[in-house]
Amino acid sequence: MKNKKMLFLWLMTFFIFILGLSTEVSVVKAVTPPTKTEVYENAPDGLSLEGLIDNPDYDGGTNGATLLTDFPTNIVEMLSANKPNNQISSFWGKKYSDTANTKLYNSFRLDKPQTISAWLYFGDTYHFYSDKQGSKEDLYDDKVNEDLTSDGMALVLQDDDRGAKAISTALDGTGKGKPSYGETLGVWAGSSVDHSPLIATGGSLLSPPAANLFDNLYTTGIQKSFAFEMDAVQNYKKPKSVIDGLIFEKVEGTDDYFDASSDYKGQHLTTGYPGDKDTYISGMGKYNGNKGYYYFSQKYQAGTANNIEVSGYATSSSTDTNVDKAWRHLTFNYIPPATADSNMASFKYSFNDQKIDGTATAFNIKSSGSGSIDLSKVSKNDNIRWGFTASTGSKYSAAKDYAIIMQQMPNTANVENTAKLYDMSQYDSNGELGREISDLNQNGQYNPTLDNTLATFSKRAAYNVSNNDKLLFQYDLKYDSGTMNTGDIKAVLHLPKKIDFKTGLSSTVGDQSIGKVVYSGAGSDASKSFEISPSDITTDAKSGDQVLNMNLADMDTEGQKATIYLYGQANVTTTPQIVDGEPISYRAQNYISDVTTPVFIINDQLQISDDKVDQTVTSNEDVTLNGKINYVNNSTFDSKAVQIHTTINGEKIDTATANTTSGSTTGDYMMVATNALSEGSLLKIGTNKIEVYATDSLNRVSNKITYTITVKDYKDLLLTATGDNPQTVKATDTIVLTNDFSYSNGDTVNLGNLSGSYKIDNDENYTKIAPSKSDAEATVGHLTFKLPAGTLSPGKHTIKLYITDVDGRNSNEITYDIIVVGGDLVLTPTDLNQTVHDNSDVKLTGKYGYSDNSDFTNKVTTVKYQITDADGNKQAEVTQNVTDKIVNESKFTIELKPIGAELFDNNSQQSVEDYLKEATGLKVGRNQIDVTAYDGETASNTVTYVVDVPDIAPTIEATKTDLTAISNLAVRLPMTFTYPDVNAMAYQLQANDLAVFAQISDSSDTPVMTMADRPKQADGKVTTPYKLNPKSTWTDDLAEGDYHLNAYVMDRYLRKTNTVEYTVEVLPTGAQVEVENYRFKPIDPRGNIVPKYVQRDGGWNIKVDSYKSKWKLHAQSDNMKRQDESGDYSESSNLQMVQLTDNTPISLSENPVVATGDSTGTDEPTSYSLFGENSDPNQGILLGTRGVPLSGEYQSTVTWSINDAL
Repeated sequence: MKNKKMLFLWLMTFFIFILGLSTEVSVVKAVTPPTKTEVYENAPDGLSLEGLIDNPDYDGGTNGATLLTDFPTNIVEMLSANKPNNQISSFWGKKYSDTANTKLYNSFRLDKPQTISAWLYFGDTYHFYSDKQGSKEDLYDDKVNEDLTSDGMALVLQDDDRGAKAISTALDGTGKGKPSYGETLGVWAGSSVDHSPLIATGGSLLSPPAANLFDNLYTTGIQKSFAFEMDAVQNYKKPKSVIDGLIFEKVEGTDDYFDASSDYKGQHLTTGYPGDKDTYISGMGKYNGNKGYYYFSQKYQAGTANNIEVSGYATSSSTDTNVDKAWRHLTFNYIPPATADSNMASFKYSFNDQKIDGTATAFNIKSSGSGSIDLSKVSKNDNIRWGFTASTGSKYSAAKDYAIIMQQMPNTANVENTAKLYDMSQYDSNGELGREISDLNQNGQYNPTLDNTLATFSKRAAYNVSNNDKLLFQYDLKYDSGTMNTGDIKAVLHLPKKIDFKTGLSSTVGDQSIGKVVYSGAGSDASKSFEISPSDITTDAKSGDQVLNMNLADMDTEGQKATIYLYGQANVTTTPQIVDGEPISYRAQNYISDVTTPVFIINDQLQISDDKVDQTVTSNEDVTLNGKINYVNNSTFDSKAVQIHTTINGEKIDTATANTTSGSTTGDYMMVATNALSEGSLLKIGTNKIEVYATDSLNRVSNKITYTITVKDYKDLLLTATGDNPQTVKATDTIVLTNDFSYSNGDTVNLGNLSGSYKIDNDENYTKIAPSKSDAEATVGHLTFKLPAGTLSPGKHTIKLYITDVDGRNSNEITYDIIVVGGDLVLTPTDLNQTVHDNSDVKLTGKYGYSDNSDFTNKVTTVKYQITDADGNKQAEVTQNVTDKIVNESKFTIELKPIGAELFDNNSQQSVEDYLKEATGLKVGRNQIDVTAYDGETASNTVTYVVDVPDIAPTIEATKTDLTAISNLAVRLPMTFTYPDVNAMAYQLQANDLAVFAQISDSSDTPVMTMADRPKQADGKVTTPYKLNPKSTWTDDLAEGDYHLNAYVMDRYLRKTNTVEYTVEVLPTGAQVEVENYRFKPIDPRGNIVPKYVQRDGGWNIKVDSYKSKWKLHAQSDNMKRQDESGDYSESSNLQMVQLTDNTPISLSENPVVATGDSTGTDEPTSYSLFGENSDPNQGILLGTRGVPLSGEYQSTVTWSINDAL
C-alpha cells in the first residue's frame, strides 16, 4: 500500500503545470522617475497591517522587511536602494493572535477558497533582455540593459517548521546555514550566502571528486512550501574555470545560474516547490584535474510567463513615469481540492491586472495564468502561513526600493466580488430574458489600441447588446471565510457611460427606483435591504463620472452576501460603440477590493414593422401577415439568418427565416395562419392574438408586434352562471364556479376539448382552466370550474370567466363576486367566569377577528349566544348585531338579564309559572353561555362563558302586621328584607330588584305582583337588611272587611323569600298621603341681602290618593335647626317654613291647610300631586328667612295629616 501511494504522488507531481501568458515588451527607460517618497505618498489604498503580520529576524541574519506607517497607507518595504546589494526579507500573515498559538488569525486556509491581492512596487528600473539571436553568454554580457534592478519577490504559501523565521539559507561555505540572498528571492534553495561557487576536493588527477554536495540542496529552501515568483533578473551565468598563472586553473564568477534553462526569457513569472528535491538541477565543473566547482538551476516550469515587465513603470511610454504607473497589482486566487481525498488544489493569478484607480487593465497588458498545487508537497494541515519574500544581490542586480501594499488578505476577511452584466431584453440559452454579456477585457485578442478591434468584436454575440436594450449590472459580494469582520463597507460605483440609469426598467424594484441592494445568506439581515433612486447618483469631482456612493453592511459570516442590482438602458446615437469598464471600489477596515464592470459593445437595434395589425376574416379564411425588418441605424444584414418568432394565442410555432440579403439594409417576412375551421389551426372563432418578433445572429431582439385577428362566427356560445353569486369562501377553501352553456342556434353541445379562461380583479391576462366536471343534456351543457385554495387573497374579488369550445369559439364573459375570508374567525373572550353579587345585568365581553388580520367581508357582523341552565335546559338562541367600525376586529358586549327581568320591568300580572315558559335569561345556579361570532355565514370558534348565580334564600320579616287599607288604594306592607352573604361578600340591592306578591290566605287566585319602589334609583346599591315598605295593589275591588294577607318577595332571579302574614282592615273610602325627604334651594347672601322666601329645590311631588273621599291636607313644622359641630341638628334659627297663598304667609307652626280634594263624585281612585316640577315656585310651602342666617346646613320635620282620612 505504501508503494502504491508513492507512485500516485509521483504521477500527480508530474502533471502539475502553469498556464501562463507571455507578453511582448518594449524597452522603457525612465526619464526622471518620482522619488520613493512621492511613490509612497501617492500609493493606492491598502489595509492596515499593524498587528496582522510577522517579520522577525532570522537565525543568523537580519530581516530587511520594514512596516512603514507614516504614509497614507501601510507599506511593507522589502528592499531599499539605500542599503547594500545583499538584502533579503520576508513578512508573513500573523498566523495566531495569541502567544500560546491556539487562536488562528491571519493564516491561509487550504480547505477554503482564498484570495490574496496586493500592490507591488518593483523600483524605478526595467531590466531588459534583448531577444536577438545568439548565445546567452554573449547576450548576457553585451545586450542586457545597463539599468539594473533587484532580483525580485515571491508570494509564498508555507508550513515550514521555522514558522515566521523561514528563509532561504546557504548549503555550505563560510556562512553555512545563514540566509542566502540574490537569486533565491528569499524562498528558493541557496548554495552559499553570496553564491560564491562551492568547491569540491578529494578527487585524483584523473578523477574529479564525487558530485554529491548538492544532494541536499533542496533543504535550504523554505520547506513545505509553494512559491509564485516574480523574477526581475534572469540568472543564467554559471561560474567557470580560467588559467591562473602558467598551468593552474582557478574558478571565476558566481553561481548565478538559477534560470539557466533556455526556455526562460527575461523577467518572468513562475511557480514551484522550494522545498522539493525535484525542483532543482545541479552540475559540477572541474579544474586542475582533481577539483570541482558546483552550480545549480531550477527546472523549467511549463506555462512560465516570459518577457514580463516586472520592474519599472507600467507604461508603454519611456517618458510616462508618473506615480500612477509605479505600482503593479497582483491577484492570486486559490481553489481547494474538489474532493476531501484529493491533494490537488489549483490557483489562478493576474499580474498587472488593475490601474491604480481600480480599473481593470486590458487583457493584452496584464499577465494571467493558472495551475495546480500538490498539497502533499506543502502541508497536511488546513491552516498554514502565507507571505512575501524578496532578495537582491545576484551578479547583475542592484539594490532598489521594492515594496508591498496589501489589499486583500486570505483569512482575515476573505470576500469574493464580481461585476456582471445581463441584457434583460435578450434571451439566454434557456429561452429566459437576461442573457449574460461577456467581458471583452477577458478576451486575449482584445486590444483597444488596434483600429480593427471594434469591427472584429461587433460581430461576436457574446460581447454585444442592442441599443435601447434594458441592462442589469449586478455587483456581488460574498464572505467566503475569515477570522475578522470586514467592517462597514463603503462602495463607490463609477457608472458605465452611454447607459441611461432611469426608473421604469424593471418590475423587481419600485416605480421610483433604478436598483436595489439585497442582503442574503447566513448572517444577513434581509430587512436592511434598500432600493436605489436616481437622486442617489452624483458626479465625481475628479473624473466627472456619474457615481453611486453607498454604505454596505458589515460582513462576518461564511455565505453572507450583498448584491447590488442596477438597471439601465443602452443609449447611443451611432452604432456600434464600445462601452469601457468602470471601476467599483469597496473600502472597509479589514477589506479592500476593486472590480471593473465588463467591457462590451452597443450595437444597432433590430426592428420590425407592419401597418396592418388588425384584420377581420371569416372562419374559413387564412390569415396572411406581411412585415418589414431593418436596423434602426441602417446597419446592413450579413449572411446569417434572421429568425422570426411567432406565437398564436400564446402558443409558440416553429421559427421562420426572414427574407434578408447580405449587404442590404432592409428585409421582410411573411407568415400564413390556416383558417380557424381547418384541422390543427391555432386560430379560433372570435378574437385572436398573434405576436411576432425577430432575432439575429447577435441575439438582438426586435420590438414585438401584436396582431389582432378577429375570426367571424356563424353562431354564439352562451354562458350563464348557475351557482351562488356573490359567494363567500374561506382562504383555505376551493372556489367553485358552476355554469351552463348553449349555442344561440340550438346546436347540440360538445364537451370535447372545452376550456375556460378567467382573470381575477384587474389582471391584464387571462389564465386557462379546464373544467373539473362536465355533463350535457342535448343542447345545454353543465360545467364546474374549481380554483384551488389560496388563489385569492382575503377580501372582495371579481372573477371574469368565459369558455372556449373545440372550434376556438369564445362565449360571453360572466362575472362572479367572491368574498374570501382569511384565516379562521377567532373569538377571544375577556372574562370567562363570573359570580354575581347583585341583580344587575351581567356583561359578557370579548373580541373577534380573522387570524391573519384580514378585513371582515360584511359591514354588520353578529354574535349568537345560547344559555344552558344548571339543569341542562337550553334556552332559545339569541342573535345580536355588531356594527363596530373597525374593519378587521370587532369588540362586543352581551348584556344578560336575570331570568325575571322582563317580568319585573313590564310589571306583568302574568303568573311566574306562565312567564317562565318563554323567558330567557340567567337563572339561579351555573349558567353556561355558548357564544359564536359570525361574519356573514362564516362562524368563529364557540366560546363558553360561565355565570354563577348564587342559590341563596332571601328572607323578609314584617315590621307591622296589623294594617288598615282603603279599598282600591295600594297598601304598604312594612317589612325588612335580607340577603345572606355570598363567599363573605354582601349581596346587594338596587332599584327595581324586588317585587312583592300578595294573596288572601287560602285563595286560589294568582298572587298580585307589585314592584317594590325601594331602593330608589338615586340610592345606588345598598346592603341588607333593608327596610322595605312596598305597595301592594292587592286591595283593588275589595269589599270592606278584615282580611288575612300572605305576602312574599321575589328578586330578579325569581328567588323567593319566606311568606309573612298581615291582618288588614279594608275601609270602603278614604284618602292617604305619601311624602319623601325634600330640600329648599341654597341661600346665597350677596351683600348681606337674602330673599325673603326661599323656593323649593325641585319637585316635591307630595302625593295624595283618594277613593270616594273629601279631604284636607295639613302641614305642621317648627323652626329649622342648624347642624352643630358634632353633626347633630341642635342650634335654633329664624328659618321657618310658611304656606304662601296669594302672597299671604302662614307659618307651618300653625298647622295650616296646604291642599284640599274631593273624589266623592267618581267611582275610580284619584291621585293628587302637590308642589311638582311645574307648580308655581313662589306659591305653596316656602322657607321664610327673617334676616341673614349663619352658613351651614339646616333641617326640620314636617308632619302631614289629612282630615277625615287615615
